[in-house]
Amino acid sequence: MSPLDPHRRPGASPQPRDVPGYAEAARAGQVPRVPPSPPRVEGPTAAGALRRVVVVGVASVVAVVAAVLLGADGRRLALTTVGVVLVVAGIGAAATAAAVRRFGDVQLSELARGYTTTTYEMGRWWLGAAPGGPLTVGWVQWDWTGTWILRPSGEVVEPPRPDRDPPGLYPSPRGGGWEVWTGHQWTGYVPRRLQ
Repeated sequence: MSPLDPHRRPGASPQPRDVPGYAEAARAGQVPRVPPSPPRVEGPTAAGALRRVVVVGVASVVAVVAAVLLGADGRRLALTTVGVVLVVAGIGAAATAAAVRRFGDVQLSELARGYTTTTYEMGRWWLGAAPGGPLTVGWVQWDWTGTWILRPSGEVVEPPRPDRDPPGLYPSPRGGGWEVWTGHQWTGYVPRRLQ
């Protein structure tokens, strides 16, 4: 790739279109397709899934606090109360993790259709080590300029820039397999359904 490549921003990861296997995957319709006009919002939205993450997370914290307050006897917590609190906390953590995983699945589904209904600058919805690059506490940086940004109603917030590869699932630059591209960097993340 030439250092003057118009698709490469200074310091950014290689664009998906510059990765071996991209052309074949694009011809087979396996990479995100950004249509020339705004696509119709289909199915559950990433915006709705993200709201569910927040609701489940807050409800989990409230349940733990309620268990502590209801089981408190003066200044001490009985052993059974500690057990109940641990069970409630475990259920809350599992429910929150499931909601986050569902959000990630919905986000990838939207991106495959050429749009998103939610954006963020830094974040991730999977466990595991983050790759090198501009990171904060292991989170990855996102750039949504390559895809349609829509409200859940379908109203356009921002059209895509055709000179950018949209975030989504592409052939990996690490060779053999697929990986999530954030519009800014490769994540090292491969959805479980592709592992």
